[in-house]
Amino acid sequence: MNLDSLEIAEIRALSVEELNNLPYGVIEMSTDGIVHRYNKYESDAAGLSSESVIGRNFFKEVALCLNDHMVAERFFGAEVLDTTFEYVFSFRLRPNNVTLRLFKDKSGGMMLLLRHV
Repeated sequence: MNLDSLEIAEIRALSVEELNNLPYGVIEMSTDGIVHRYNKYESDAAGLSSESVIGRNFFKEVALCLNDHMVAERFFGAEVLDTTFEYVFSFRLRPNNVTLRLFKDKSGGMMLLLRHV
């Protein structure tokens, strides 16, 4: 599975084990930014445990570097979203080039952020 071939419903249907076996990061949030699922790839890449992230506001408490016009404002400014783009994380002062895919669908009330190095 690659970032461009998946649909939001496919990712949301994955079990925790399947989500943890994906070769890229997955962060599933409610439309207010509260994290519901956070997979192993993302946990390892960010150095944050799932337990420390789930239930928290992703943009205000977890990844303040993504609370910008490129990511957070795209999520909160759109009813429906499916876009892929290159991004540079400034996490812990180490620039990290990644590909991000943002999903938001009107019916599900959820947002997904996928990350691949």
